[in-house]
Amino acid sequence: MNRLKHITKEIFYNFSSRKFIVVNDILAFATIISIVTIILETVVSLNFLDPLFRVVEYVSVVLFSFEYIGRVIAAPKKRDYIFSFFGLVDLISILPTYFGITNLMPLKSARMLRILRFLRVIRLTKISRLGINEHKHTDLEDLSYIYRLNIKIYIITIVTVVVVLGSMMYLFEHSQADFANIPKSMFWVLETILGGRISRTIPLTLAGGIVGLVTKFSGLVLLGFLIHIVGNSINHLLLGTKNKQTVEDVVEGK
Repeated sequence: MNRLKHITKEIFYNFSSRKFIVVNDILAFATIISIVTIILETVVSLNFLDPLFRVVEYVSVVLFSFEYIGRVIAAPKKRDYIFSFFGLVDLISILPTYFGITNLMPLKSARMLRILRFLRVIRLTKISRLGINEHKHTDLEDLSYIYRLNIKIYIITIVTVVVVLGSMMYLFEHSQADFANIPKSMFWVLETILGGRISRTIPLTLAGGIVGLVTKFSGLVLLGFLIHIVGNSINHLLLGTKNKQTVEDVVEGK
């Protein structure tokens, strides 16, 4: 049992381990494929691909189940992981499929909460960006590398916001033509974030209206992030800023 805990800890919590990088890359890829599959399942014209979607779903759930069990075993405080945000998301992302298989309750639509797992991709990207290892106080001389990764993380954040809010709009407003599937709902969210919409469709439900307000607010926040990133990059490139930063400084946003 101790050996199993050591192996799982190496895989899921040792950021400098090769096993951590490989396993989490596989899980991130599986998460993205699973999310894309769930999105495409809502498109009626793609119903002929249902057998393929089902295979992807089952394979993904098996991988996520092993991940969840592994993280529980390796967690220093199991209760803290189980009831943490990502712990609950990991559990919710697999339970609906098991319930669906046994026909206990119609929870198939709840699988879309797995989209929240996309946030883990951002977290792992941030970890790799910070280069966390045993030398936590190593100076980060090449800030241009940090800025490039900031841009990548920003793009991933936009995609995550569009996918999450688009899926929520689909759940609440799918009776309207412009929200008939997740791709259409995502397009509506993206238009709103960019400051305008080609269509004049507005949410009809209270929940949809709240999501619409959150979408507009998210657009303002993302604009602020973009200004911050671009401002720092221009300052570095034009003024030649060479301030030394530690990993801890970057974590704290200094």
